[in-house]
Amino acid sequence: LCLSFFLLLSLSLGLSLSFNPLFDYLAPQLDQLGYIFVEAKSRLSSTGYADDISCITPSPQANQTLLSLTERLSWTQTMKAKPPKCFSLARAQVDSSRSFQGLRYSSYDPHLTINGVELKFVQHDFFKFLGVKIYHDLKNKKIREAILQSFQAMMSTLDQDLITGPMKLWVYHFFIASRFSWDLMVYDLTVSFLKELDAVANVFLKKWSGLAKPANVSIFYRAKDRFGLHLKQMSCFSKKLQ
Repeated sequence: LCLSFFLLLSLSLGLSLSFNPLFDYLAPQLDQLGYIFVEAKSRLSSTGYADDISCITPSPQANQTLLSLTERLSWTQTMKAKPPKCFSLARAQVDSSRSFQGLRYSSYDPHLTINGVELKFVQHDFFKFLGVKIYHDLKNKKIREAILQSFQAMMSTLDQDLITGPMKLWVYHFFIASRFSWDLMVYDLTVSFLKELDAVANVFLKKWSGLAKPANVSIFYRAKDRFGLHLKQMSCFSKKLQ
């Protein structure tokens, strides 16, 4: 599996009008060079939104073919790629000399180029594509850690404020929970992790509302017609967003 992410410099007033010719130009090659999902019985070769495009192919050679075809539109200036903002990532069974993870099935640098410049390899850092952080192992462990740490920090900061408990409940519902709506929507987070966020929230919500520690926390999340406060529960909130 080989992926490349690149940003095109488009100065057109209508991005859709300027990008449709690119996809039409690549269309004859897409059915041959795209990555095949066997179980889904579908093929994917490229995705695009605004001025961001990704190429997904079964091999670096096929990916380079798509990139080379894209280069042919550089004469337009408005459809010219920005190499400093382009990244590449490949995963396959490789020998130890090519694997920086020390694993047989590993990510490696496919050494792709565009406009004569080699694309940066997603290795120790992440690359952000359409608001989603992509790591070399295609996992979201670091993302989960960052979300949990940020959530705990924001709840602790609110707890130290001098406003009243009901005010803190309001801030939690309308600001803090909503603050994480993007992360909950775009990342595939496990139910067990979402329960961790619920556990953190429950501790503070009990404190701010004066609810006894052994009390049932469902009162926070039940609808008002069922005698609840109808606050956002992170696990249920995530399901709604998904």
